[in-house]
Amino acid sequence: LVQYDPKGLFDLVEVRAALEIQSVTLAAKKASRAGLAAIENTIDAMQSAAHDLRSGRDVEAAERRYHDADVGFHEALALASGNRILTYLFEAMASPLQESFYLTRRGHELRGHTHEHTIAAHRTILNFVRQGDARAAAEAMRTHLEDTERDIRLALGSRTAALRG
Repeated sequence: LVQYDPKGLFDLVEVRAALEIQSVTLAAKKASRAGLAAIENTIDAMQSAAHDLRSGRDVEAAERRYHDADVGFHEALALASGNRILTYLFEAMASPLQESFYLTRRGHELRGHTHEHTIAAHRTILNFVRQGDARAAAEAMRTHLEDTERDIRLALGSRTAALRG
């Protein structure tokens, strides 16, 4: 659905907004030190993969590691929320998320943003969760998902234009 249907991508963003805003809100209230460390580890993995991408080392594998870590970030937030159903839903959405992240990355690059912009957005979310500021964490996630939707629209627009051209 996500891979072949643009509407499916936007449906996924809507579902993500509902689930992820709830996820970070709960994580800001309940996250343990181990949960925070798990979230931090996913960001570190994204940073490592981004470094390999910048250096041009095994780009395909580094891109895959980057997206795996990005999915892991969202799963770790759900786990840190303490809500087992949220965790299960994110695990079940891993494949569609992965598909959408590749398209999101293309739109992100068309806007002149790098992997570092996404990593910075994730760090901002983590910092609010770490501070226990549920409202700010939710707003940071909302902003991140609005950027995601904008990136998908841009990527789809460029793909459509390329097909016409």
